[in-house]
Amino acid sequence: MVENIDMGRFSYRKVRKHVSQMSSQEKKIIREMFKKVKHWEIVDHVNDRIEEKGYKVTTDDILNTMHHGEIVEYEQKLYIEDKTMTELLVLKFVRETEKSKDKLYLVFDITAKKIITLWINNFEDTHDSLDMGIYSKGLKVGENYWQE
Repeated sequence: MVENIDMGRFSYRKVRKHVSQMSSQEKKIIREMFKKVKHWEIVDHVNDRIEEKGYKVTTDDILNTMHHGEIVEYEQKLYIEDKTMTELLVLKFVRETEKSKDKLYLVFDITAKKIITLWINNFEDTHDSLDMGIYSKGLKVGENYWQE
């Protein structure tokens, strides 16, 4: 399903694919795209989010997510004004201490080589209410969905 996001000058259309809809080849393509990026920038929003939510996130948490995280979803955004496309990837990593267990999610803009946001969910949250209708099986990982 294509979503239209109206943000004035920064309006875009997006289409997403959930990991459960991906072939093993698509997962491999995502991993290869991700590994090609040698240097990631962490945008200010990430630190703002950590502070706003009171999250405890370490550099090791981010590195563990990058190296061992599970694919959650892949997304393509097409910006209306300049017709540029970005590819995003959501990875999740289970963090475990003696006292707790949770899931750290990081969103990577592969095109811009930036970590753009994060959130933490309780380990018990299994996303039972996830609406699979927001995803598109027709999106092919690594191919420009918007190309005519």
